[in-house]
Amino acid sequence: MHLTNVGDGQFAAKLLLSGAILSYFAPGLAIPVQDSPRQRLLDGKGLPTKYRAASSPYTPGHKDKYDGPVDSVGDELDPLPWRNGLGASVLGPWNEARSRQNPDLVRPPGTDHGNLANMRWSFADSHIRIEEGGWTRQTTIRELPTSIELAGVNMRLDEGVIRELHWHKEAEWAYVLDGSVRVTAIDYEGGNFFDDLNKGDL
Repeated sequence: MHLTNVGDGQFAAKLLLSGAILSYFAPGLAIPVQDSPRQRLLDGKGLPTKYRAASSPYTPGHKDKYDGPVDSVGDELDPLPWRNGLGASVLGPWNEARSRQNPDLVRPPGTDHGNLANMRWSFADSHIRIEEGGWTRQTTIRELPTSIELAGVNMRLDEGVIRELHWHKEAEWAYVLDGSVRVTAIDYEGGNFFDDLNKGDL
């Protein structure tokens, strides 16, 4: 810093001396900074005006656009965790794309107390097993603990590919997304069945 006169120099010297004394007698003293919305809530303070509802949620006729039965993507509202004057902005990990896919998890309606176990899973999060002639990915109880009696498989087979023979005691059904496929089934007594299916067949 450039000092222009003696007065400034004396002031700077006093300021340095005061800082040294404070640091000696109060080493834990910190310079105050502006509170984050989260810290304000932790301290029992209200939210900044921009996060508050236009009217009190406890008055007749109150309608908060951030508190609906469904937080629709069509409403063009950013899925952020505040409604009815409660909540705060996000600090920490934040995946905007995933949040937009699940807006009701980020900002649940006021009637949602979070008691239901997760009942959704994206195949994009499932491991793909790549084999000669195609690939498969599945969602089982491992990925979705609430899916106790149901598993889902998404599969793509190339032309002329034969899926490996397999068996299981559970019932199975499939929906043909595109192309055609021949299905063969054999029971315990040697009875057999085969059929040719096309796009849209079940």
